Amino acid sequence: MRTIAIATLLLAASASTALALEIPRGASQDSRVRFVDYQPYNITRIVGSLRSSVQVEFSSDEEIAHVALGNSVAWEVAPAGNILFLKPRENQPVTNISVVTTRRDGSTRSYQMELTVRDGTVEVGQNTYFYVKYRYPADEAERRRQAATARAVAAQAKEADNVLALHEAYGPRNWRYSAQ
Repeated sequence: MRTIAIATLLLAASASTALALEIPRGASQDSRVRFVDYQPYNITRIVGSLRSSVQVEFSSDEEIAHVALGNSVAWEVAPAGNILFLKPRENQPVTNISVVTTRRDGSTRSYQMELTVRDGTVEVGQNTYFYVKYRYPADEAERRRQAATARAVAAQAKEADNVLALHEAYGPRNWRYSAQ
């Protein structure tokens, strides 16, 4: 019996880690500006306030292709390029929104967000979101890797040019000699 209880407790603990809800971090200058790292299988919480809008910005090489809103009565949505504007209309229970974007290379990304509305003011210090920007650490790492590869290829080409230039520095050669 005790083994079953421990196994159940471990199973419940591991299940809670699978439900990852990303809460965007506030900017140092203004907590109403938020940043979140893109994780394809995490849900991002967006907190809206009545009488204010939230701007969600995706990568500059993406364009919003599809938007599916759980409660279209409580929220107003306006996609524009790689930016999504959200505005709560009324205070209703938590809902969700799914956004699919298309990248320049033709691949797609999917974003899942939990939308919640809160009453109150929109002043600094409150749990208010005006702007949420996604960051892409995997993309940045790939760009750094590609830049390092390009630098290595350029260094190899420069080394080859240096070797060839070294031989030219000693002047013309007589390549038509013969041994006697």
